[in-house]
Amino acid sequence: MFKKFIFFLAWIGVFLLSLIGIVYAAVPKYFVQFNKYVDTIGYSIIVGIISIIYLVICIVKLCSLFERSKDYTIKTENGIVYISSDTVTTFIKEKLAGNRDISNIKIDTYKSGTKFNVKIRLDMISDGTVSDKLERIQKEIKEDLSNEMGIEVGKVQVKISRLSIKEKNENTNKNNTEYESFNN
Repeated sequence: MFKKFIFFLAWIGVFLLSLIGIVYAAVPKYFVQFNKYVDTIGYSIIVGIISIIYLVICIVKLCSLFERSKDYTIKTENGIVYISSDTVTTFIKEKLAGNRDISNIKIDTYKSGTKFNVKIRLDMISDGTVSDKLERIQKEIKEDLSNEMGIEVGKVQVKISRLSIKEKNENTNKNNTEYESFNN
């Protein structure tokens, strides 16, 4: 914790020095002139460019502090196991690829607290029982991630991008029946 506090103070110092450097390069008359040879336009430009670079680095570092890790961590007695979101995505795609009625699968994963959440968008061909199929997909994915990978899953959201309905071919059945009776 002490090291983090020292690095925090160092980043604050770099940020303040970069702001002072930019002000010095833009308006040098507010600062005491140390040497008349140092007060040149070229020197001010160099100080300004370096200060802007350090300011951008500080802003990027500050923004990276607020990014959430998409990886899932499991603490075991031997250490910590990291499971990347890409691994979970590939796992889910392989599970859903076996179903011929599902295509064009797009998966997004995110963490909410300690739980792993999954959003799935897909195209589906159905025979009319869409809600049952979606509920079964949600349940299977949640159970598979929990049982096979040891991941605590919060939500599994399934959204259908495109839905096609299978038509029951009554005409084909009638024609087959007529053909069979004709042959007898």
